[in-house]
Amino acid sequence: MTFWNHHGFWQLIGAIFSAYLGGLLAIALEDGLWEINLPPPLHVKNEVHQHHLQLIGKPRSGPRLKHLFVSQISVGLDLRLLTLAFLVVFWLRWQKNWNGRIPHRWLHLDNSSRINPALGLKPDFGRHQPSHRNREE
Repeated sequence: MTFWNHHGFWQLIGAIFSAYLGGLLAIALEDGLWEINLPPPLHVKNEVHQHHLQLIGKPRSGPRLKHLFVSQISVGLDLRLLTLAFLVVFWLRWQKNWNGRIPHRWLHLDNSSRINPALGLKPDFGRHQPSHRNREE
């Protein structure tokens, strides 16, 4: 008997499906399946605004210079980081003997001085090994 023909599998699928349909039916009867996401009418907005004015009073205007400062600082930081990234790329690009890759020592720690305690050998991580295609036979 295969897994798909097993009686318990279809009972499990039926239980999950009926639980889903039961929950969907309960939500449909209680709240409806679709929510109205339209903005409120203008008279409702005005009523809410008037109510808030009565409770809180007239709101103070925010510190405009602070908002301007924060927005300018964020743009300035973005430009500085972008400039730094371009400078690093250009510095790499116009170096002698550049092979089109990021230097390996920037990406990994130098593990050449570590010794494998099990074998007593230094790991080479596959670097500097000739390809089997380049072997002379």
